[in-house]
Amino acid sequence: MIITIRLLYDETLPITFGNIRTDEHGHMNGGDVFNFVLREVPKNIRNTFKLSNFEQEKIDFFIFHQANKFMNEYLVKKLKIDMKKTPSTISKYGNTSSVSIPITIVDQLKGKTSGYMNLFLCGFGVGMSWASAIIPTKSMHISQITQV
Repeated sequence: MIITIRLLYDETLPITFGNIRTDEHGHMNGGDVFNFVLREVPKNIRNTFKLSNFEQEKIDFFIFHQANKFMNEYLVKKLKIDMKKTPSTISKYGNTSSVSIPITIVDQLKGKTSGYMNLFLCGFGVGMSWASAIIPTKSMHISQITQV
């Protein structure tokens, strides 16, 4: 099980890093989540190409959710994607959750998108959800990133 929530209180649960954990708190097993992504996301990406009848070689950029560097490098290697086609912002911004794909587009693709281009977007995470999309673009305008 990847996410467990128990409703009974158990005073014997450990105190971890100064946090008191009880059965009323949700718990995510990071290792199981990690393994889930490595197992399911490559299948989803392959199925997206198969169902769309679109060739992987026609993608100009693959923009993945920026969960962590290892996970994205694994996906690139497993799917035999050219690293030059996979912009990354994990070292600059960390895991920014649901905005990691737009941040990566704004930060890494500005000035690199002219004419017709095909983007492959792949998000995964919260609630064990995942989705992929092939986005054809034409003369895409990318704004400046604004930090507040």
